[in-house]
Amino acid sequence: MIVEPISNLIVGITQETGWIILIVAFGLLYFSLKALVNALKAILDQDLEQKVKKYLFGSWWQAMLFGLVITIAVQSSSITTSVIVPLVALGVVLALQVLPYFLGANIGTSTTALLAALALGSDGGAEGTAALMVALVHMLFDIFSIILLFPIKKVREIPVWLAKKSGEFLAKSQVTAIVYIAVIFYLLPFGGIWLTRDWDIGTFYEPTVPEEVEVLRSGGDASNENPGESAPSNPQ
Repeated sequence: MIVEPISNLIVGITQETGWIILIVAFGLLYFSLKALVNALKAILDQDLEQKVKKYLFGSWWQAMLFGLVITIAVQSSSITTSVIVPLVALGVVLALQVLPYFLGANIGTSTTALLAALALGSDGGAEGTAALMVALVHMLFDIFSIILLFPIKKVREIPVWLAKKSGEFLAKSQVTAIVYIAVIFYLLPFGGIWLTRDWDIGTFYEPTVPEEVEVLRSGGDASNENPGESAPSNPQ
């Protein structure tokens, strides 16, 4: 109700020019996060900070459960992580305390695909079964990764250390931060896609194809063969 009219207005003013909309979106995101930090500074007193530390980040399981529940509720890990980042910036909680929260949010965001797959697979068809398998793989991958790696102290300290060093490097100037975002989120992914566009993945990786996917594939191939021919009529 609030966001859609504003977004439609921006798209209309820019005449649906993609690069202008992208610039406006980044600008709105920057000023929104800055306003959020200023608002948190205004409302956070010592008593509220102690309650946040005690009830939300008092232990790793509290933080992980909090991130999981909030992400399931809003169906967006971007929202849940963006809200907590200013708390770290203000020194209310430490980055190591927030790590379980982010991991819980990562599990929570996989429920979106799972819910969609459950709705699609309600009829028991091959498409819904295949979608449900993919959604479960996503969720189980997140869960088992946490179970295997999070208990190891040296391992869970690695992302926190990298985040600290990256933050110190990016805090030197805004230009550095912009270049970092452009390289990490745009140049490297699209460059990797462009460089590997002609690779034949099957030459070094043979995936296990579920039976349901084979059914879909064989059905699609059969329907595409001889599209101009109709089914033979019964001679009887």
